Order: sequence, then structure tokens, then C-alpha cells
Amino acid sequence: MTSQLALELDQPKGRTDPAVGARQWVANNPEAYGRIVAWALRDMAEGNRCSMHLYLALLRRYHWVQRGGSPYRCDNRFSSPLVDILLADHPELSQSFERRGR
Repeated sequence: MTSQLALELDQPKGRTDPAVGARQWVANNPEAYGRIVAWALRDMAEGNRCSMHLYLALLRRYHWVQRGGSPYRCDNRFSSPLVDILLADHPELSQSFERRGR
């Protein structure tokens, strides 16, 4: 029961707007978002490009951040809005992400 509840809390229900869904996901998953921030800051410090797709893939691995014994889930549609949220919180990362059409 706890694992199912944790999965339900991880991700907003329905086909919500990706920007809204990403903000809800960050609010519901502060530990996972914190790990994303740490990875991005480390990549920037080491001179590497940041990749939200990579960070989300790492979160999905069974041995990374977990809640209630189940892996975190995050809709791939949230990738771009998560970058927007991350850059709003950490503008120093703006040159570390490659942004298409911006």
C-alpha cells in the first residue's frame, strides 16, 4: 500500500500541462529534485554539459532515490519544464544546458 501511494504522489494525474506537471513533481519530490540540482552543479563545476534526460534516467535506476521502496517516476514531457525550473533556481547553470529554439 505504501509503495502504491508513493507512486501516486510522485506524478500528477492525467495529461496535465507539462509546465504545471513539472512544478507539481518538484513539489512532491524534493529529494529527487535536490539530486538533480546536485548533479547539474557538479557537471557545471567539472566543465561538463548538463543533461536533464540523463538526470531523469539516473533517477529511474533502482538503486538511486527511492520513496517507499519504489523507484521515482517522472514523465519525459517534464524534461524541458524541469530545466526551466532549475535555471530559475540556479541561473549560474544557464550556460551549461543546451536549449533548442531559445
